[in-house]
Amino acid sequence: MEGTKNLQGKKIYAFGDSIVYGHTAPEKSFMRLIASETGIDLGMYAVNGATVMKGDNDILSQVEAAPKESPDLIVLDGYTNDAYEPVLQLLGEIRKDSVTGFDEGTFCGCFENLLHTIRRKWPGTPVLYVTIHKSGGREWNVQCRLRELAMEICCRWDVETADIFQCSLDTREPDQMRAMIIDGEGSHPNERCCWEYYVPIVLDKIRELT
Repeated sequence: MEGTKNLQGKKIYAFGDSIVYGHTAPEKSFMRLIASETGIDLGMYAVNGATVMKGDNDILSQVEAAPKESPDLIVLDGYTNDAYEPVLQLLGEIRKDSVTGFDEGTFCGCFENLLHTIRRKWPGTPVLYVTIHKSGGREWNVQCRLRELAMEICCRWDVETADIFQCSLDTREPDQMRAMIIDGEGSHPNERCCWEYYVPIVLDKIRELT
């Protein structure tokens, strides 16, 4: 793949949910495909089912458990497993005047606390946030609202984004769902989907940031 030699040996930590981890085909997740093509040193800490909202399997716990050694880049996703109707009553607000005292009972508070923890643990390390594609596996209004908030929060925290949501992939269309999603249903991109959509978009951003 053209332009990847300069990534050889770069250390990248990946956090998030099954979109990053790869669900039932982790060896074909987009970050592992990128690693196989470029020779990056990938630390995979994402876990199936992880949430932004605080709980037994939240993304914050992945960050807290990761090594203190600073990587060259941090890649993460998050909100797919939060994208259910009840969370609309727990959105909270983006803080305008403080970087402490986040309300961890809300989506915004948990997302901001996650980015704050990353910045505090690895100061100076660039961060890349990846959105999920338009998914037929989640309620449309909920995923749209969480993506909107995530993008606003990333802007506030000076976090770069790879916005897969903006590309042409839309698995609300039955043909795209069958062709691009593991087992033809749900939210998880299969290998073809990763190569055609996730890898090019994310890899371009990785090149910019490392």
